[in-house]
Amino acid sequence: ILLTLGLMLLVSVPLFWLASQYHVFGTDKVGQDVLYQVLKSVRTGLIIGLVTTLVMLPVAVLLGIVAGYFRGWIDDVIQYVYTVLSSIPGVLLIAAAVLMMQVVIDSNPQWFATAAERADLRLLALCFILGITSWTGLCRLLRGETLKLRELEYIQAAQAFGVSSRRIIVRHILPNLMHIVIIAPVMDFSGLVLAEAEVPQAMAEAFRSGHLGVLDYQRIKNLEADTRMRTQIAVGEETQQSSESQRKKMPGQE
Repeated sequence: ILLTLGLMLLVSVPLFWLASQYHVFGTDKVGQDVLYQVLKSVRTGLIIGLVTTLVMLPVAVLLGIVAGYFRGWIDDVIQYVYTVLSSIPGVLLIAAAVLMMQVVIDSNPQWFATAAERADLRLLALCFILGITSWTGLCRLLRGETLKLRELEYIQAAQAFGVSSRRIIVRHILPNLMHIVIIAPVMDFSGLVLAEAEVPQAMAEAFRSGHLGVLDYQRIKNLEADTRMRTQIAVGEETQQSSESQRKKMPGQE
């Protein structure tokens, strides 16, 4: 860990020193610094991963332990819930929830004073949607591990001595599940960030297919036409600049 941190500092310190004077990664077509855009996207990815994990973790831990320890009809109900959620494609479920949220935001513009507040609410709502739809895998793992732990001798001895279920779960079962609770969210962190990148693409596909209404489809088509026009203008300007630079170089070459 120390070696990794040292290498990161060795690379980042000269990079940030150069970034104050130069465009280290260059600029895009509209003149924005690419390094700044990369750092901004990393910040967004970390926010989505951390907030989504904080939303997902309590639900998965609680339902997984309860289903594995008490079994019976409680286990059947929880299994039914996460089986239904798992049967629906994750990207479609997230995209549908995001679209419903978008309709609510667009229908109530008086709730927000600025566009920044609207964007923050969208990001927070996306984190909650990702957390609500991504707890099923961890819940299934914890349920299976709890089913194994409750059959061990010291758990059965505690039950025979009349120890309450809450105390058994807190003192004996939950500490033995912490390795799964720590490892599984870390492994799923990249998947949550990737899901955030897939949602706009899925929404764009839904817009293009026309399933979201003629008005929204026309809005996206106008945006695409505007983007193509700007790209053509930028390419034309670059071509004109390159031709002018070649003309200036020709007398010197002769």
